[in-house]
Amino acid sequence: MKYIEKQIGKFKMRIKSKEGGIHSDLRKMIDGQKKEREPELLHIIKTEVKQGFTTIDLGSNIGYITLLLSDLVGKNGIVYAIEPEPENFNILNYNIEINKITNVKTFNFAISDTKEKLEFHIGRSSNLSSLIKSKNSTEKNILVNTETLTDFLKGKKYPNFIKMDVEGSEVEIFRGMYDYFKNTNEGNCLIVLEIHPMFYSPERSLENEFKKFLQIGFKTKYVISAGVPTPDKFKEFGYDKPDLVFRNRGIYSNITDEHMIYFSCRQHIQKVPGKKDSIKIVRYVALERSK
Repeated sequence: MKYIEKQIGKFKMRIKSKEGGIHSDLRKMIDGQKKEREPELLHIIKTEVKQGFTTIDLGSNIGYITLLLSDLVGKNGIVYAIEPEPENFNILNYNIEINKITNVKTFNFAISDTKEKLEFHIGRSSNLSSLIKSKNSTEKNILVNTETLTDFLKGKKYPNFIKMDVEGSEVEIFRGMYDYFKNTNEGNCLIVLEIHPMFYSPERSLENEFKKFLQIGFKTKYVISAGVPTPDKFKEFGYDKPDLVFRNRGIYSNITDEHMIYFSCRQHIQKVPGKKDSIKIVRYVALERSK
């Protein structure tokens, strides 16, 4: 596998010279320009993450978000970067080392709702690998260790921010961290997760997990739309104008818990002008709890 190194914003990054997905996006960035990958997510991270925070990057991949979190939390903060795929993990560590970063600790396993070895499906690009087999999976799979966030956080500082990009495994992660948050509340915590309704079912219900977290004090802070800035379902429920628009996505801070669950946990088809229909109308959800 061949790699190149590029200056991505403040950081040097090793990326693959041919692979698609995040590697393709980063290769297309031109040095000196301010273009960002998923700028709507980065906007929320830059708005919410402060100096001294304890943060967790679940699905760190090669470190694009990890490096940003490291910069935002500063020397008195910490980033726990968790990435199960071995090649991603090696590149992640390389990118931390070449930037001389000292406030990130990396872990090569997956977070789930059990502590065991599970089959991990390698994706057609590095950001599409997952514990859940999908149309984006190749024929290659490996065994990875898993543990719960409840166990992982034993002896560690209370997390102020958690980013979760795990290709559908968010259901198990929420199950496996519920006991921790039910029994521990030591400050503000914001959980931002990518949504994958095509993987949810009555047996794997993110709706049920969200409702449990709402019952222990979490509330909807942000919803980021998918496909178009204002999906038809948003309009139907009176959400006509996002707070901010980034290309084909809008950030909303006024969506109720009930509507957030309906929009994000169920599959809705949205027509997108000039492109294929979107199979979801929510890209990210952010839940927040204060002490």
